[in-house]
Amino acid sequence: MGALHFGLDPRLLEALRRQLPLRLFFETGTFEAGTTTAVAPHFDRVWTVELSPALCDHARQKLATCKHVEVIHGSSPDILRARAPALASSSVLYWLDAHWCGGPTSGAANECALLDELAAIGNLNDSSVILVDDARYFIGPAPPPHKADHWPALLQIETALRRISSQHGLWVINDVMIYAPNRIAEDVIAYGRAHGIDLLRLANAARRNAQADAAKPSPETVKAHDARSGHGLEQGLNAALLGQDRSERIFAFHAKRMGITRLLDIGGTAVSSQRKSDGLGSTASSTRSSLRGPRTKSCARTPSPMCAGFRCRAKRWAAVKGRSI
Repeated sequence: MGALHFGLDPRLLEALRRQLPLRLFFETGTFEAGTTTAVAPHFDRVWTVELSPALCDHARQKLATCKHVEVIHGSSPDILRARAPALASSSVLYWLDAHWCGGPTSGAANECALLDELAAIGNLNDSSVILVDDARYFIGPAPPPHKADHWPALLQIETALRRISSQHGLWVINDVMIYAPNRIAEDVIAYGRAHGIDLLRLANAARRNAQADAAKPSPETVKAHDARSGHGLEQGLNAALLGQDRSERIFAFHAKRMGITRLLDIGGTAVSSQRKSDGLGSTASSTRSSLRGPRTKSCARTPSPMCAGFRCRAKRWAAVKGRSI
């Protein structure tokens, strides 16, 4: 699985197919069959090889309806060596990804069989392409928990590729090594220029994000600030509203989010106004009392069926930001 694009980038496949037919796909390292599933509709025949019995069984179940896909259990160099003669004159896209990556994958004793796979392919015709995933593990030493000496260096891989074809060129784009015929070099380069990731730009973006995260106050700092300013959910007005019904707790949440610290309640019922007054003080209580309009006769009696189950008078909330009532 690549670090920048999981599986085969469909834009790369499109670039390769501008001049090459590439109707056959041979994959080593099935894993969870993500790449196999994605490419299956685009090829006439697909072979995928997996060393792990569990992952192989999973892939067979996942791809059971794809009759043109064959999931093979075994060592990828052995399977490639057995199939190479039948593929020698066909236009094949080889996706070599049979590297041990921990977890359910097999092959910890020999983490990377890439050189053996290339030797098994033998001769590469001028209509076929080899793609090697996880190029970062070959450009530099493979990081822990991998064993660095299990992974061939870039020069070793280039030498092995040259042995099977001298008519191909080598590019590394987006964590994938591309060994394609020289006659389609312009298409490969155009793909790289249009869709290649600039590692320096990526590193700078990561650095800026890290600096921004470091500048953010911690949750403890925010909570302490709220406690000092009286904006916390457990203090002042919010504490009073938290003791009320669900709608008032929601109101308290949004009041805090918007920075509202004082509340004027106009038209509340006597009971609800008294309960809110306990948290707002006598000034707010008298202000609301003076602003409360006269009750209608219908509101003094039992609510009509039209408003049964609801307060007979609508609540009208007016919020004043940063002002005492």
